[in-house]
Amino acid sequence: MSPSLASVPFVPDSGSVAVRCGTLIDGLADDPADSRLVIIRDGRFEHIDSGEAPPPADLPYLDLVEFTCLPGHDESEIPAALRTGVASTPEEFEDAARRAVANGADFLKVMASGAVFSFGIEPGSPEMHQDDIEAVVKVAREHGLQVTAHVHSAQSGKDAVLAGVDSLEHASLLDDEAIALVAEHNVTLSMDVYNGTYTENVGREQGYPEIVMQRNFDTTEAQRIVFEKAYALGIPITYGTDGAVLPHHMGGWQFGIMVERSMTPMDAMRSAMSVAASHMGWEDEVGAVKPGLFGDLIAVRGNPLEDQEVMKDVSVVIKGGLAFKLPTE
Repeated sequence: MSPSLASVPFVPDSGSVAVRCGTLIDGLADDPADSRLVIIRDGRFEHIDSGEAPPPADLPYLDLVEFTCLPGHDESEIPAALRTGVASTPEEFEDAARRAVANGADFLKVMASGAVFSFGIEPGSPEMHQDDIEAVVKVAREHGLQVTAHVHSAQSGKDAVLAGVDSLEHASLLDDEAIALVAEHNVTLSMDVYNGTYTENVGREQGYPEIVMQRNFDTTEAQRIVFEKAYALGIPITYGTDGAVLPHHMGGWQFGIMVERSMTPMDAMRSAMSVAASHMGWEDEVGAVKPGLFGDLIAVRGNPLEDQEVMKDVSVVIKGGLAFKLPTE
């Protein structure tokens, strides 16, 4: 059965809709809920009811009884007025951080260590010292902002943690000492565990240099081992950063590898939902299907807790109660 609308038509700018979900993963509970009616009014979740409840007569109605619904988020609101540049001393990094904040940044990122694919340097070679990172963290704390560090090597990971960052992204080559330090300081990891597979596939097709392909091979498994160790220690792990830069239709491809490498299916789902929102301090706005939060919802055919492959094809996208994508059949 295809999704159907009741007699009340969608109003493009209304932000209000009733959605009947066959299964609901709300981003908070340990188990999915069968047959739920989700009410979104004026752009925010208002109420979640049993599937037998009739939809309000004044709202557009979307029947997704054959779908699993999950919280989603619109990434289009990231401030555009940001500046980039190169710094080489703590003072210069502090000035650069202040410029970024003045231009509207609500989150700061430092490039603590080089990418594993860089030519002429060892994978993960440090690009910032601990005092450089501390200068950025200082500015962030003055403005109530968080700092994430792009790191690959164990040394730069340790430097970033000791400098006071809130999270590390990639973390491909952390050693056991660095992982223990992450756990001790309650730092979050953002791990894009699908990236190595993507690079392998695209690299062969496009003829990437052999040194890039070899480094990808060497670091892909290393990062997934770090992922397993971090998860076993209870370190918070959010859905990987590079999900935002891969081709859009690949947004859900990491979940399968996360589960394959020991994470429970529900923890994998929550890593992109309530866990990520909580880490960013946005848990009162997004990350779950809960009254009061923004009415952002996606839906897929099938059960992503049993088969993560279904997350590769998101059939429905509702943002703030507005339907941006619906099934074509």
